[in-house]
Amino acid sequence: MPLPNTVNNLKNRPNEDKRAVAIGSAGAVVIVLIIGWAFIFLKNLRQEQVVSGQAFEIPPENISTTPVMQTYQSYNASQNLNQFGMPAGE
Repeated sequence: MPLPNTVNNLKNRPNEDKRAVAIGSAGAVVIVLIIGWAFIFLKNLRQEQVVSGQAFEIPPENISTTPVMQTYQSYNASQNLNQFGMPAGE
């Protein structure tokens, strides 16, 4: 098998070579873990969007414009403005 032969060959090599192999192996493990995590995360995210049907959206029927209109009308009244935002009387 190539793995035991590689390990035996590394025993006779300098520390720099051993360190390079260790860093490369650790990097490969980290990359595999990140790819696996991303796959699972995106899969779960996609399933949640399908279940809710409206990912990151607010349904229009839940939005009330009443406070906005009241604020607009009270501002116009305090500034003595007409419906077009122009000073009254012009």
